[in-house]
Formats: sequence, structure tokens, C-alpha cells
Amino acid sequence: MDLISVIVTCYNNEEYIKACLESVCSQTYRALQIIVVDDGSQDKSWGIIQECMLKDTRIMAISKKNGGVSSARNSGLKYVRGKYISFIDGDDTLESDMYEFLMKYITKYKVSIAHCAYNRVEWNRITPVNGTGKIYVQNREEALKCIILGKVFVGSLCNKLFSKELFEGVCFDESLKINEDILVAYLLFNKVEKSVYVDIPKYNYIIHKDSVCNTESAIKKGKDTVKVAKIIYSSCINTPIELYAKERLINML
Repeated sequence: MDLISVIVTCYNNEEYIKACLESVCSQTYRALQIIVVDDGSQDKSWGIIQECMLKDTRIMAISKKNGGVSSARNSGLKYVRGKYISFIDGDDTLESDMYEFLMKYITKYKVSIAHCAYNRVEWNRITPVNGTGKIYVQNREEALKCIILGKVFVGSLCNKLFSKELFEGVCFDESLKINEDILVAYLLFNKVEKSVYVDIPKYNYIIHKDSVCNTESAIKKGKDTVKVAKIIYSSCINTPIELYAKERLINML
């Protein structure tokens, strides 16, 4: 079995990190390197992470000064040993077969990226986002159009599995507080000829009052979304997806 490196980022997630790690450790796909990066938590998260590490030797834990999720992910990438890379936020969970599911489609379609739908979990109410069961085998242009326009699937990284080689020359912009995942997704999908998206939810996105998207200021959100849209647009000029990138930039402005 090919090794998957799972980068788990945690910041003040004491209420959620145990369930998160248990959902990773209990995956039916067992060949996992679980890299947990605690981004300067001020609560009991680090102690809970250490307890989990004692129960599963696949877990390695890193404690660092707070720098944001992009900084935490960049730190985790330094320790990756797997052939494939996945990300999960410390307050979310996975369905038990998510990695087995994604690896099946990577093998079947011989692609470097496979991804799935997700559930929104709020006040114990689970709402599948789409979940049509359709399989989309996309070329580069089709996938990039979806990322740019936010259609068919979301640009989040946490419901995706990437070949490690795609990260050569790619890292997270640590100045961004939002849309940092959209930018990295764009850069990674731009490197592949083909990818596969299966519209079946296997990732559980937990909504709560302390979620990053709920806490960042509106002004910072606005500036970051425009910055990312400008970067994407500038790289799309004179390509078949230029008009889509222009539409995104106008919408963000």
C-alpha cells in the first residue's frame, strides 16, 4: 500500500481534536503517516494530541508558535514521507473509508488528484453538499474552471488527495487568512492533465462559532479574496480560462 501523509492542523481545538484524530486513526486505509501540527494552542489541545500519539505510533506531533493555518501546513509539509498528501482541520472529521475510497479512484483512473464531496455538520445536523453520486473525470481546463468559479466542487484542500510530487515548488502563502486553499488548489490542479471528482461526501466540515471563516474580519476577508483572484487572473491571461478568472476577480472586487 502506498503511504499517505495526513497533515492535521490544530489551533485551540480542545473540544474537537480527539474526535478528529480518532477519525483519521480509524481509517480503513491503514498506511498513514499522521502529522499533527499544533499552531500555538492556548487551551488543552497539545495535551490531547500527546495522549493520542501514545495510542497510535503513526502519529507524530509538532508544536510551533502561532502563525496561522498556512504556516502550520507549511510546517507539516517538511515532514512528509508519503507518496500522497492530504489535509484535515483539527475540528473536522473523516468518514471511516475516505482514504480507501479516494485511493480506489486514483488507481482506477490513473490520476494524481482525487477528491470527494463533503457534509456540513452544524448543531448535530448533517447536510450533504450535493452528494449526487456522479463521477467527474476532468481535464485541466475543466477542473480549473470549477475551482475559479466555485462550481461542481469546492476548492478546499481537505476533501482531496494529492500526489506528493505536485507540491514541488508549491507552498502556502502565510500572509493569507482566507482563500489560501483556493490558491494552492489552483496551482496543484494546474499541474495535472486529468483529475477525478466523486460527488459522494466523505469529509465532515464541522461548523461552530470559532471556525476561522466565522472569525476573520470582513475587511481582511475581502482583501485576501481579491489578492488571490488577482494572482489567479494574472496567470490565466491568454489562456482558455482567462474569462473565468476575470469573472472571479470582478465578483471578488
